[in-house]
Amino acid sequence: MKRKKRKPPPSPFFIVAPILSIFTLSALFGMIFMYRGQPNRENPAAIAVPDYLAALLINEVPFPGEPAFKNADDSKDAMRAILWTLHNRRAAPPPGYTRWHIAATPSDNLVDVITAFNQMDGFYVARNNLHTYAPRVGERIGYLRRLAQRDDTPTISTLLEFAETAALDYVKNNPLPFPDPFAKLAMIDEVEVTGSAYGWMMDDLQFHPGGNYVRIPDEHGGGLGGNRFFTLRKTPLPPAEKNEPEP
Repeated sequence: MKRKKRKPPPSPFFIVAPILSIFTLSALFGMIFMYRGQPNRENPAAIAVPDYLAALLINEVPFPGEPAFKNADDSKDAMRAILWTLHNRRAAPPPGYTRWHIAATPSDNLVDVITAFNQMDGFYVARNNLHTYAPRVGERIGYLRRLAQRDDTPTISTLLEFAETAALDYVKNNPLPFPDPFAKLAMIDEVEVTGSAYGWMMDDLQFHPGGNYVRIPDEHGGGLGGNRFFTLRKTPLPPAEKNEPEP
């Protein structure tokens, strides 16, 4: 009697392979959706507003050992002037101006003013819609904090503490407890100005925000902490004369 040949059992490969493929694809798609749902790694959590403001103040002024550093008082005065400039950008704009003209945003929110497009270099809103700053900013602050732990660098520690205290006081207690250094300005080089600063840049003649901004010269204390501060023309120039479009 002729026996029937039994079919060989299916190869384990053909059983396992589809299962592996299913799990592999599931894992792959899971990773894709997980990645898309993850916050931006450059800033996984929101930075507290006082800390964010302190980071800006620290970033914008020179510390001991850096080329533009003169003394602690000069750097502190620069921080005070920066705080007033931010405050002026948030306040009601002078006649003839809008907040768009001054701050590149219609908002008076402090973080919005800091992160407005192309305004504060290195400070912006990340892809996760949280405010952050460029890695170089954090690296420099970390470096300064390490230096501040040494006994031979008390000025660095003093300036870091000043920035943190001033930022916290402003966020919590606004208005500022010290006077606006440029509030009484009325005329610069025969040009009527609004008074108060509305912008600042590195103190170099090649840098100027243009438009209706007027450079505050040294005779009015416009150079502080390696920065140059700018006020506004009292009467804005027409758009054609500014050579720039209205926002």
